[in-house]
Amino acid sequence: MIISTIYNELILRNSTPLEVRLILLCTLLLVAFFYIVNREWFTSMRLLSLTPFQKFNWESEKYSVNYLYRTSSLISIVLCVSIAIRGYQLGIVTLKNLSFDNNFLFILLIILVLFLIKFVANKIYFSLHEIDDLGDRIIDFQYSINQWFSLVLLGLFLVDFFYLKLGSDILILTIFLSALYFLIRLFGTVIIFQNNIRQPIITVFIYLCTYEIAPALVIAKVLFVNS
Repeated sequence: MIISTIYNELILRNSTPLEVRLILLCTLLLVAFFYIVNREWFTSMRLLSLTPFQKFNWESEKYSVNYLYRTSSLISIVLCVSIAIRGYQLGIVTLKNLSFDNNFLFILLIILVLFLIKFVANKIYFSLHEIDDLGDRIIDFQYSINQWFSLVLLGLFLVDFFYLKLGSDILILTIFLSALYFLIRLFGTVIIFQNNIRQPIITVFIYLCTYEIAPALVIAKVLFVNS
């Protein structure tokens, strides 16, 4: 009786696709699993997200280059972006133009590949400039911001998909938070560069334009302008 009631209230209550709601619930369970496996998860998020403003690197050094944390952050942001695209039908015009179905697994694979390419490109860039330590600090900071952003999105999706039937202004709020997320990430990256690097300003400018600003503009064009 209880299970049937929960199922009817949470799953069959509104018009949001069943697939999306089930994936959202699984994602929430996965986040809970990450917390159980790594009890210092929130501490890592807090300290690493404050990296640009720390006077001493030892404050967050204990939590840096933690591949369990990076993996959980990667999985969280990939799932959240994929859920947003599938749930809100973002980029649907682009998918149709490319003759692709709006299939969640396909979307998930594409987003995962893009994030992995970004990670590898970052590592190569910092390695070529022989600033690997700085690169790790920037990557950890960006992944912590990704993690905070993912948690906020999951909360919004939970409300919108299960209770507001996709008829609210949460999508607009999501777009606003996405822009804020980008600005915070960009600002923090610039601060870390300023505090820790002795490179020509052109090097920093090229990194920001190539690895941060240009991808963000392309994503905004595909997901929001073409939707």
